[in-house]
This record gives sequence, structure tokens and C-alpha cells, in this order.
Amino acid sequence: MSKTFVNRIFTEILLPRFFFRNIDQESAKKHIDDSLNNKWKEFRLKLWCVVWNPLKSKEEIIKKVPEGIPMNQWALFANYRLKKKHSTRLRKHSVTNWTKKILR
Repeated sequence: MSKTFVNRIFTEILLPRFFFRNIDQESAKKHIDDSLNNKWKEFRLKLWCVVWNPLKSKEEIIKKVPEGIPMNQWALFANYRLKKKHSTRLRKHSVTNWTKKILR
């Protein structure tokens, strides 16, 4: 998330509603930023896993727009996820996670 977005959320929404007793504001902002980034990452992955099917063409995936997402934003997201560079990185990440689970 951008610094300006996190700062705005922190000052306009969180500070008026919460009192940070034993923690300084910069640490609280960092925690909120990390939390938002993790939630955003999980949401994108969940969204993609619902729609992605390796047997479907790029056009079929783009046509299957999830509810509440504008078509143009979905097309950009799908094109990004379908790039070879991204799929290679995703595959490497999946193998790494699979290996970690086996070694536990």
C-alpha cells in the first residue's frame, strides 16, 4: 500500500477511534501497513484461484469477471497474472512452499 494511503487511513480513521498506549505511532503505522499488505495479497490470490483454470484461454478467463470488479480492471489483472514472467515466479514459489511443507 502507498504511504499516503496508510497515513490517511491512520490519521482519519484509526487515531480518532483508538488510543495507542504502549506503542509509538510509527510502529502502529508499520503494523497496519504490513497487515493491509498481507490482506491485499491474500485477496488477490483467492480471487485468482476462484477464476483461473489452466484449460481455459486468456479470453475466456477475461470474460469471467468476478462480481463487483469493473471489466477494465479485471482485464488488466488477468493479463498481469497470465504473463509468462509471473507464472514462472508463481510456479517457483509453489514448489518452494510445497518443499517447506514436506520438510516440516
